[in-house]
Amino acid sequence: MTVTTIKRTENLNPLDQIKPVGKLDDVKDVIVQDSNIGKALKDYDLIMNVDVSPNFHMDFFDFLSFRGSDWFFDDFDKWRSSRENAIGKIKEDEFVIPDDKVEAVLKSVPPVLTPKEIEKFSNIVSSGCENLKNFGNTGVYISSLISDSYREGMNNFEFEENNLDYLCSYLLDSYNPTSSDTLGKNPIRIKIGENHGFGLGYCSNGVLMEVDKNHGADLAHGGSGLYIIGENHGDYSFNEMDCWSVINIKKNFGNYLRLRTEYAKVFVGDNHGLFLGEQLKKSELHIGEENTAFTGRLASNCVFRSPNKHTLDLLKADPKKGNKFYLLNNDKATEYFPKKIKS
Repeated sequence: MTVTTIKRTENLNPLDQIKPVGKLDDVKDVIVQDSNIGKALKDYDLIMNVDVSPNFHMDFFDFLSFRGSDWFFDDFDKWRSSRENAIGKIKEDEFVIPDDKVEAVLKSVPPVLTPKEIEKFSNIVSSGCENLKNFGNTGVYISSLISDSYREGMNNFEFEENNLDYLCSYLLDSYNPTSSDTLGKNPIRIKIGENHGFGLGYCSNGVLMEVDKNHGADLAHGGSGLYIIGENHGDYSFNEMDCWSVINIKKNFGNYLRLRTEYAKVFVGDNHGLFLGEQLKKSELHIGEENTAFTGRLASNCVFRSPNKHTLDLLKADPKKGNKFYLLNNDKATEYFPKKIKS
């Protein structure tokens, strides 16, 4: 890729010169050739031209985490043997010995970017990401930049809008929740205005994520943390989650938020989505207005709370499976026995 420069002036901010473009090779008038963003763009352009899977038999995020390590490059043969023992003998026609390009990727390590630089980087590559093959990998690549930045003590990552799949995926803070404490002292803080990407926050643990409006499916699959969602339209979100998560959704229109998890606290102001909390276990679901007749259908050992009797009556959770229901009146909760309503 070609990056050109313009003459620096005393009052010029290099970050302000970066603007989204249709293709990475068309990035013009950018004063970042030797900046962190410029180096990261070169690394991104390099790695997107290498097919990781047949070369290393590992997922993309692991590859990004391991590359650049002396042990990974110098002891490649030893690493390959350990992989053979783990997954069985790798057939020669399924394994590609690293060529010069792969060797360059192994040695290439991007600089640590600040949260603002990561947002600028995301704007550039997302607008130029026309190759669908790299669409998900681009989100994972940016996630690795977030992970590196967080490990260096930076936080508060913000994106005005996201169209990439798997952004903010595979993130992990230093705190592993094993009790009712959802987050550690320094959770990874992420704020997104509007999300259209699939798998936002995929398998990320210990995150504090705020999304004003979500349209992407499979939000926070396999993750854990505190999630504050203004309006959710994404289907199949919050499934296969780790324990102890807290989820707050002001308005939900997404279907199949089965919430396959335990020890969670879920708050939904207004629900229009089908099968909310269908597989919730040992958790709490606070719901304001229920507009469907399928919520909590297979839930077990859960507590359902609402200030609305009609909402509690509409719930499909079976009391015989250990579920309990409470009617809220100001700060008082009274046990309630729902009436059966035909759906």
